[in-house]
Amino acid sequence: LLALIEENYKANHPADYYSNSWFVSKRHLNNLSQKYFNTSLNNLIVKRKINEAKLFLKESTMQINEIGYELGFKEKSYFTRVFKSNTGVSPKEFREQYLKVS
Repeated sequence: LLALIEENYKANHPADYYSNSWFVSKRHLNNLSQKYFNTSLNNLIVKRKINEAKLFLKESTMQINEIGYELGFKEKSYFTRVFKSNTGVSPKEFREQYLKVS
């Protein structure tokens, strides 16, 4: 499952894509995700995107909206909201904090 997420996290596939790939129901795959990873399937996908966003923010000069778009977010505001809810800071604040430490 993690390998499948790794291959497809930028494509913005819904959870159904992953369950169909494993020939199981979305509910069953989500239960397995909860059992083995202590989080939902959607959270696994989002966390992978957030980790990639952090790398982009640290290592590139791409604009925040470009990073969001690269990771399958259609709107900058939605990307910012998801990033902040997972990290506690906005993408802009994250980049600024990283630049201060570097």
